[in-house]
This record gives sequence, structure tokens and C-alpha cells, in this order.
Amino acid sequence: MTELYALIRPASSYADQDTGVPFRVKLNPCPFDGYYWIGGPGGQYRHSDLILFVKDGDEFIKCRAYAANGEREQIIRMMLTEIQTESELGYFYPDEIESWVNQQRKQLSKILKIAKANRQEDI
Repeated sequence: MTELYALIRPASSYADQDTGVPFRVKLNPCPFDGYYWIGGPGGQYRHSDLILFVKDGDEFIKCRAYAANGEREQIIRMMLTEIQTESELGYFYPDEIESWVNQQRKQLSKILKIAKANRQEDI
């Protein structure tokens, strides 16, 4: 069986626990609280908190969180659809959604600026 290892994402609220050395994790297939991964300094983590690796000899190989074939966009669409449904059911205050939208807009604008600055045109 493949052994999985992880580092804590720098953007995670648990980032201060990261030692810089990948730690062994195992999957909790039926969590009740969203903590799918067991192991490491904090003992349990959500998928969004970790960068996963497999070990090949002495080398750690990063596992992609999504496939390059458009799965990233599908995940974003699914998340937005869920937020829309919850909004339609009245689960959010308009000010809460407006604040969240503004945060995402800032992040996306930053990403676009970085992409424009770093994109190398094909010669």
C-alpha cells in the first residue's frame, strides 16, 4: 500500500505547526467533523490544510490536488453552486456574502496580476 505524507499548507490556520519535514498521514474515510487526515503534529487535518506526498525511496513526490484536465474548474463550480444554494435557502447574511466576494475578488485580481507578470509568450 502506498504511504502518504503531508506538509501543512502555508495558508492553513495550522501553518505554525509545520516543521518543514513531511509527516506520515492516513485517511479517515468517514469523518464526522471534516478531518479526513490523521497524523502529524496536530493529529488531524482537513484536506484543504495539507499538501500531500508519496514517498519514492528517499524522495517525496507531491500529489496534485486536482487533475490538469479541467477538474480545478469543476471543483470551483461545485463550490460556488453549493454557496448559491445555501444563499437561496437564506443561510447567509448579505453582508457576509459581500465580504466574502470582495475577499475573493482581491485574491483573483492578485493572481491575475502575477500571471500577467510571469507569463512567457511562446516564441
